[in-house]
Amino acid sequence: MRLLIAGCGDLGTRLGLRWIDAGGHVLAWRRQPKGLPVSFERAAVDLGRPIPASAFDGEITAIAYVASADARTPEAYRQIYVDGLKRLLDALPSACSRLVFASSTAVYGEDRGGWVDEASSTLPASFNGEVLLEAEALLRDVPLAASARLSGLYGPGRE
Repeated sequence: MRLLIAGCGDLGTRLGLRWIDAGGHVLAWRRQPKGLPVSFERAAVDLGRPIPASAFDGEITAIAYVASADARTPEAYRQIYVDGLKRLLDALPSACSRLVFASSTAVYGEDRGGWVDEASSTLPASFNGEVLLEAEALLRDVPLAASARLSGLYGPGRE
């Protein structure tokens, strides 16, 4: 099974290594693929720009969209989460319909330590939650697509 990791940063790299340990293959997309594990197939793909047809080289079984915005601004979030996901969906080979989108608990709007789960209301309190909720809506008609609303995601140097 071949997994495409679109936006392969820290989270994507960890996911990819586990996928390989389980016997799979990884195609990692990243603006600058240098530094990714040698066990990954790598491609320089900027999700903020049109996706070249050659980026889908070979069969893809599943996709993990784990991109992150360049800046914490509404424009940067929209470019990567909404526009980037649209570009991927438009370019997606029809044979692949398994997709997981890394979203955030920011879509709930709860920021005072309250409990949230899948049944909680989505009332984002800030632009990032609003944009992510809009991106999630793009997946409603994609078979076998899901949003994973992750919390407390921080990368190296942002702990």
